[in-house]
Amino acid sequence: MVEYVEKDEKEGRILVRPAVGRNLPFGDGFEKLLLAWSFLNVMGYVQFSHIPTSSSPSKLETQMREVIRIAKIGKQAGEAIGRSIEADRREYERTKREQIVEKTGLTLSKPLNLSPFTIDEFEQSLYHKEPTLLITEIHTSLLNTLITDLSTGTGEAIKPIGTPVNQAGEENDTDYWEGLKGATTETLRPVADELASSWTTPIGKDRKGWESSLVGLLWDRGTLASLPSYLDNILYLTFEDKPAPTRPTWATGPTSTSAHGLIPSKPEKRYGSLHHSHKLGIIGWIIDLCCQTGVVRDFMEESMSALTEVRKEQVDVKREWKRL
Repeated sequence: MVEYVEKDEKEGRILVRPAVGRNLPFGDGFEKLLLAWSFLNVMGYVQFSHIPTSSSPSKLETQMREVIRIAKIGKQAGEAIGRSIEADRREYERTKREQIVEKTGLTLSKPLNLSPFTIDEFEQSLYHKEPTLLITEIHTSLLNTLITDLSTGTGEAIKPIGTPVNQAGEENDTDYWEGLKGATTETLRPVADELASSWTTPIGKDRKGWESSLVGLLWDRGTLASLPSYLDNILYLTFEDKPAPTRPTWATGPTSTSAHGLIPSKPEKRYGSLHHSHKLGIIGWIIDLCCQTGVVRDFMEESMSALTEVRKEQVDVKREWKRL
């Protein structure tokens, strides 16, 4: 929609612009990577749930009146003092919040309780062949958010579109699923049922067992509609190829647990080698579940209310500035 005009030619601009580079992390999955990183950072920051207001003039209000008075004398002087007072305002707000928390005991709203991290750190942690500290904290935070919501009695509503595989007596698409080496849902059931019954136990400070809780969540809440690869992920995390025998013996013949050439394995052993695109897909799926929890919904509503108030203040400030 940009036309090449005579002015462009005089200034030496080229007629044909170079093509936009598409060498992005995860290729077509870059948008999913960006959305997951954005959500984890926004919801991980520490935010104050409530700051009471005072009817008496604050130090900040007094300073703002002084800025307006000085602006009438000279615009340049007013701008210089305004920059200084902006720094004082930030320091004042920080100190005020600390005093409020100390005196009133108000809690901080931490939807995910995660420290900020860069998108490059997030990308590299997904490539890593061993679960990094960042990946461990992300999964622990998301899982504990779902578990906490379950304890409040509202977690039953946290279900993606589709019918879970382990609802007995109902036929669905998962009955026709076939994984690696002919594995079916009946192959997964003995292992996955046990993990699904225990995933709602909060993950402790040592962070042990989050991989098993992840498998339990996938089996309990996963559907082919919401995460098409979830059964393949469960199979990969709970089974591995049976090692080839060094020589043929009766002891290495097929058994009931390795009828498909697979033997049970530990999720904590298998997660690191899971393909990075599947790791990202699982994180994105859990984020969708977390968006239905009360703590995340409340945080988003509070943020929208705060944004509305800020916009109103901006309009008032611009109106006052034009009047001056």
